Amino acid sequence: MPSPRIPIREITGAHQASGQQGEEVYLLLLSEGREEKDRGHSESHEQRLKKDLGKLQARIEKGQLQEEKKIHQAIGRSRTLPAVARYYRMDFDAEHKP
Repeated sequence: MPSPRIPIREITGAHQASGQQGEEVYLLLLSEGREEKDRGHSESHEQRLKKDLGKLQARIEKGQLQEEKKIHQAIGRSRTLPAVARYYRMDFDAEHKP
């Protein structure tokens, strides 16, 4: 039974797989539009991560952030974008501090 709040729509260029378990029906719908949307999200998250890390680097270089513990906390906050952060290795080397 269709949802009264979600209209039925045709999706072109989509592939689907379905299965049934008891009375529940499962659908997996893959479409080009979804791939583009996901790619767009990943790109914007990556840009945001790079921007945040650049700001962090500037704070450290200016001396605004000096405690190693606080620097590692800031790096941890940058990892809140797991979709892209998992592709980057982020660490702080106190020996090579500016």
